[in-house]
Amino acid sequence: MVERSIELSISPEKRKLQAVAAAIILPSGLLYTIEGTTNRPEYGKMAGMRSIPMETMKVEETHFDTLFRLAEEELGNGIIQIRKIERVGMYGIGVAGLTFYRMDVELLQEDNVPPDSEVTKPLWMSPAELIDLWVRQGVVEMIEDLQAGKHGIIRETAPVPLEPRE
Repeated sequence: MVERSIELSISPEKRKLQAVAAAIILPSGLLYTIEGTTNRPEYGKMAGMRSIPMETMKVEETHFDTLFRLAEEELGNGIIQIRKIERVGMYGIGVAGLTFYRMDVELLQEDNVPPDSEVTKPLWMSPAELIDLWVRQGVVEMIEDLQAGKHGIIRETAPVPLEPRE
């Protein structure tokens, strides 16, 4: 695996947004992933990057409100049953302070993903498959921390992938 990244350091006081990310995991260990269709470098994402779902929090929302909205927007209503949610850690991703959660789910019916202008090509894949792809900023670190069983992680910055891996 070739490392192609740079450090993008944005001080915590310049992070204007709060967001959540979710590793949505089936009992088989597969993760729900999406492919971005828009370039938003301030959020560490470019069109064609694969990612786990991430969502910016609305002012009135709690982390759990945002997680439930994220699951419904990304997967559709009634597609999964959430069995367990646990916080893994906090990460500095571009202009956002992001809290990363593990969400263990059961698939109740086949995917019926609602159309979303910012993502496409939803796929269930193994963590190893995901981190070997060109992924959104912070995804590799989050998945590695998840696989290592870490909790309470705080990472101020995450490397920004510069280009797709070959």
